[in-house]
Amino acid sequence: MYVQIAGVMRRKMRSGEWQPGVQLPTLEQLAEQLGVARVTVRQAMDLLESEGLIWRRQGKGTFVTTHAEGRHWMSVATDWEELVNTIRGTESRVLQSTETKLIPRLGNEEGEPAKSYQYMRRLHSYHGEPHLLVEVYLDRKVYAKAREKFDDQPIIPILAGIRDLKLGRAHQTLMVSAADHEVAQHLKITVGAPIVEVRRVIQNSEHVVIYFGHLSYRADTFRLEMKLRS
Repeated sequence: MYVQIAGVMRRKMRSGEWQPGVQLPTLEQLAEQLGVARVTVRQAMDLLESEGLIWRRQGKGTFVTTHAEGRHWMSVATDWEELVNTIRGTESRVLQSTETKLIPRLGNEEGEPAKSYQYMRRLHSYHGEPHLLVEVYLDRKVYAKAREKFDDQPIIPILAGIRDLKLGRAHQTLMVSAADHEVAQHLKITVGAPIVEVRRVIQNSEHVVIYFGHLSYRADTFRLEMKLRS
């Protein structure tokens, strides 16, 4: 429940109802407005404080930080070119890298698995603030084409720059979930905090899966933008 209440409070900040520097209502007032117990509101505020969105001063109250206004947003792209451009500029650190023949189960239309993959677990940050934990299975043949770059930089822009690599179908799906202990530790959020999970699959022109990714975004740095009409 407190995670849901924290989500309501974030929306008030994003919409501008709670501007940076504004003092929030008291625990009692918020509990009455939201129809929950005081302890639930307190837990929600602990979560928002850990994210740097509010600050509390004993005897003065709780205030929205200026950090809430300048927060960096990660937008999930809806086409290939946008995806490549969105990822550029982020910092990437490899947490684990190993060869494997195993890959998560693929759907009927997701393609055929390659013979072997380079499994990489990576943490993406922006100006030192972690916002994305990624698990990637990259076709070993593709990995060998630019091994040093793949070990040091975000993968998608490198894939896009390999001239002799013919890409085929690429798609992604997303769902809202909650952080387990391991994800929370890496993204510096509390266990149970909302995250956005993305499943991304990229094939080559022969329908072989050359990239399989499972991505976990901090929900407080995530947004999805889609043009309904041009």
